[in-house]
Amino acid sequence: MRRVLFCLLWFVLLAFVSLTVAGMVVALNTCPETEEFSVGYECGRMASEQFMARYRLPIVLGALLLSVAGTLAGVLPGTRKRAGRG
Repeated sequence: MRRVLFCLLWFVLLAFVSLTVAGMVVALNTCPETEEFSVGYECGRMASEQFMARYRLPIVLGALLLSVAGTLAGVLPGTRKRAGRG
């Protein structure tokens, strides 16, 4: 049960970090030459929304795959089998 909870924790963490970083990179690289904050904000928001509409599911599925594989392999912190238990 502990490994399942850690798998869920790692999935949420990996998905959140991946989506946040991807959204920031897209937003910052779309309109780097805007001089007004409101124009740059709106441009970045729209670019991030379009990117997320297309790539949100693959990113989340990738995070799910990594968390399950890492849990089964026992390489993620908190997912290693305890000594003496099968």
